[in-house]
Amino acid sequence: MCIRDRGVCLGLSIAQALSIALGSQGINVESEEGQGSTFSFSIPLQVEILQSSPSLEKRVEDCCSNDINCNCKEILVVDDNDYNVFVIKTKLKKLGFQVHSAANGKIAIDFLTNCFLESRNVCQGTNCQSIRLIFMDVDMPILNGIDTTKILISMMKSKQMITIPIIGCSAFDSPEDINMALAAGMQDYISKPVTEEKLNRILKAYNVS
Repeated sequence: MCIRDRGVCLGLSIAQALSIALGSQGINVESEEGQGSTFSFSIPLQVEILQSSPSLEKRVEDCCSNDINCNCKEILVVDDNDYNVFVIKTKLKKLGFQVHSAANGKIAIDFLTNCFLESRNVCQGTNCQSIRLIFMDVDMPILNGIDTTKILISMMKSKQMITIPIIGCSAFDSPEDINMALAAGMQDYISKPVTEEKLNRILKAYNVS
């Protein structure tokens, strides 16, 4: 089969070596004739959640209670596919937005935490959150979109960060996939490929302009 497909059959060996290097016990295989095979592995992952403090909670309350509408034009795109990020960035930049990106959930959580602590996400003179929306992919390495959303929602509820709408953005568009994303805490969901029409619907729905 390797000769017919012109492959050298090294992909699984490389994946096995990489998974072990990341702390896994190796790749597990489940195979059923006529149905296909499933390859999986588990790696240890520690996600540090910022502990809330009275001063941090007061800052979040101040931001949330401010009556001035935020006009910041910053959006975060969380996606591990460079092409997908490029497409969304290009369309949003045409609308005047500054777009940040993160290749997985861990990077996104670190980015949002650091932004808030460094006041990068506070409007000049308004105390508003500058990251207006988060577009969240579902299938990503290290920390996927579903688990990332659950962590971010927990941080928002415990006043470790201001509430930011999380919009699912994935090629998985079955009712089950969408319901799972919404159950995790995503406020809305759009399917790939991302079009200007889909983006405009989200921007209008969440009053981001």
